[in-house]
Amino acid sequence: RAGPLGLVALGDLETAAQAALARQIVIASAVDVVKVAHHGSARQDPGLYARLRPRIALIGVGRHNDYGHPVPSTLAMLRAAGILVLRTDTEGDAAVVTRRAAGLAVATAGPRPP
Repeated sequence: RAGPLGLVALGDLETAAQAALARQIVIASAVDVVKVAHHGSARQDPGLYARLRPRIALIGVGRHNDYGHPVPSTLAMLRAAGILVLRTDTEGDAAVVTRRAAGLAVATAGPRPP
């Protein structure tokens, strides 16, 4: 937690480790933000995201990366769960802040120049 904001940063956690984490974690309430593992690659465990129930998914990815990240299947999984997806390749830098009356607010820098 960072004050009232619940955040999970998955870094490069592999799929099997994500599944193990999903089996072990006990969360009293949904987290607010998850930093998606592997820049949004296909190496995601949907069960972990279902346990975390994030409201926002942050994907840090280069605009012209050679890996094709984030992949359509990961984006579809996140969006089907009702998670707002923010990508640095299309939205630029993103900030998530808490507001007492309004809950979470998101600000983005807009698309990065080519």
